[in-house]
Amino acid sequence: MELVGLFIVWMILYGGYYFLTRYAGLEKKAGIYGSIAIFIALCILIAGFELLIYYIVGILLIGIFLIGKRNSVIRSWAKREYDYITPYDFSDRISKLTNPNEEAIPYNRVRHFSAESGILTEDEGVFAISYDAPPHDDEVAFIEYGILVTTKGILIKNRVKDEAAKGKQYKVEEIAIPYQDVFFVKLNRDNVIMILRKGKLLPTIIKGESEARAKLIVNILKEAINSGWSLNCSRELGKLKEAQDNAIIEELTALDRKEQVAQAEATAKINEQAAAFDDASTKAVTLGMQADVAKGFNLIRLMIALVVLKATGMLLNKQDRLRIFG
Repeated sequence: MELVGLFIVWMILYGGYYFLTRYAGLEKKAGIYGSIAIFIALCILIAGFELLIYYIVGILLIGIFLIGKRNSVIRSWAKREYDYITPYDFSDRISKLTNPNEEAIPYNRVRHFSAESGILTEDEGVFAISYDAPPHDDEVAFIEYGILVTTKGILIKNRVKDEAAKGKQYKVEEIAIPYQDVFFVKLNRDNVIMILRKGKLLPTIIKGESEARAKLIVNILKEAINSGWSLNCSRELGKLKEAQDNAIIEELTALDRKEQVAQAEATAKINEQAAAFDDASTKAVTLGMQADVAKGFNLIRLMIALVVLKATGMLLNKQDRLRIFG
């Protein structure tokens, strides 16, 4: 019975320690203290239900301690002085952690790999740093599995067995890890990655990665934390996007203005040509009318002259008329 009791005590202590260090993000020392506190609280509960209030108080105290510890880490991370870096500086740092001899990144495949994940966008400053995602040979469909590292975050796609499907069928497990607000990362045993993020109480747990890839993910996130990129990346990328949007607006405005000016010049030219045509037509008509009027006046003058001559001829004698009019 004593061995059984000791085994139960050990199980409670180890279970509490395992939970606090693996999932709550505490260091070993804090995990030991927390597991002891849980054990004492359980002993009080078992000793008598009338002491339940102490157990509740113990749980509250542990919760307060964990929250205080977490807030302390967040404050230390947020108040630390970091050198100013751009996404291009961060890319240079991460490139040292990845394979420097890797081939040029196939952007068409990368776009397809990261579709709808938000890790890779068309915004200024967001671009791929590293890509390692070969397709499986035993699949008819061209599906790539692996890891994509960008200036905005990490995207992992793994092939896992589809338990709901019959037969040997697989599905894609996608894990997106944005850098923003990540303040703590830890690699536990069995290559289990634990990530703590500001504003999110529960940790992000990543399992099933190979040792090499798990270490790479942790090292990249540690570099993002230590450089201050996980604290400021959204702000810096937001500035670049705003400048990009303003440049696009200015370019579109300039193009619109050029188009408006071109349209105005074309309209003015058309109006000028129409006015010139109207003026020429008016002049032609005027000249034609003047010619007709002149002809009319000349005809009238000729008729008057003939009348006068005729009238005059009547007063002349026959010999003069014959001489004048023949």
